[in-house]
Amino acid sequence: MSIHHNWHTRVRINAYRNWRWSFLALVAGLFFVHSVAAQRVVSVDECIAQMREHSLYVKAEKSLLEAQKWEAVGMNGLPNPMLSMESPTGQFMTLGVTQTFDFPMRYVLQHRQNKTMQSLAEVDFNLRLGQAEYQLERMYIETSYQLAYCKLTRDQDSVLHQLEQQCEELFSKGIIGKLTRDMAVQKANSMRIKRLLAERELAQSIGQLNRWSAWDTLSCPIALDVWQYQDKTKGQGELYLKSSSFQLEQSERAVRMAKQQALPGLMLGYMNQGPRGNPAFYGFQVGVTVPVWWWSHRAKIKSSQQAYNALNSRLQFEEQQRVSIIQSSTMQMQGLEQLSTEVALGEKSAVVLDASRLLEVGEIDFTAFVLLIDQSFMEREQWLQLKKEMFLLRSTLNYYN
Repeated sequence: MSIHHNWHTRVRINAYRNWRWSFLALVAGLFFVHSVAAQRVVSVDECIAQMREHSLYVKAEKSLLEAQKWEAVGMNGLPNPMLSMESPTGQFMTLGVTQTFDFPMRYVLQHRQNKTMQSLAEVDFNLRLGQAEYQLERMYIETSYQLAYCKLTRDQDSVLHQLEQQCEELFSKGIIGKLTRDMAVQKANSMRIKRLLAERELAQSIGQLNRWSAWDTLSCPIALDVWQYQDKTKGQGELYLKSSSFQLEQSERAVRMAKQQALPGLMLGYMNQGPRGNPAFYGFQVGVTVPVWWWSHRAKIKSSQQAYNALNSRLQFEEQQRVSIIQSSTMQMQGLEQLSTEVALGEKSAVVLDASRLLEVGEIDFTAFVLLIDQSFMEREQWLQLKKEMFLLRSTLNYYN
């Protein structure tokens, strides 16, 4: 009986060892052999260039910029002159023309205001374009993360699928227990769900990136690599300061223009009111416009002053927000950098090698080996998340500085 029992034990041990070696080879191959797909890598520079050239959003912003420039030019005009035909003597008709003017200083202010409006339109266009590039860059980082995470779930799903099949075989031979078999099945099912969700998230991210950067998804397959990513966002801090300066200058000049409207204007005209042959000099008309509706002008001045105060407060608040975002992102970045040095995370987890070695020498059982394989996936997942957050924070710092 003892000889028969020892023979069965040796058979199980040999079968277990043979399966263990084949499975360890499979794990090593899936974790450390990465095939390179024959797809070109689309860089963030290419995405930004594609968006600048073909995006409907950028085309709309360019059209809006031109509209604002022409609007500023159109504000330099005078009121339309008034033409009239009258018969001063009842014997013939004479042509008259009348042109009104505002106080002369107002036209000087209006010319300067138009120049400021054009400069502000240029700065605001660059700000909106920079914001679009910033959003595109964050989409690029997110898509790169989703691509790397999807590859990770596929590798892990393949490992756990093979593990599930081997466990079914070992359980049928009585080498492992039901608890170990059920745990392997549960881990495989859970990873299969993660893989499907990761593939769906990746498809959504690529679709959003394609739409934002105006790529043709049928003719340009996108393969991204988060580890090749470099900071591309240009700092918008200087543009923010220029925009604030132009807005305050424009609002302050609007107060002065409102005050100029409360001053008398000028009226020039010509109409010969005398008989034929009357000297032309006596046909000229000169007059002034009298601002008798003082309460209306006073209300416009008060309104422009309050608009200036509101703008000044809003710009100060936006600057405080920008500084707060920079400070918060800097603190978070420092924390993540410290975490990345303190926590032993990496793209290729050492847990797999340790688990394989311990299983080979018999220091851990199969159940512990399955748990360590799952832990290696969690470590690599955390590493990907850490790198993504660092890239996003770096992009934010570059944008707001």
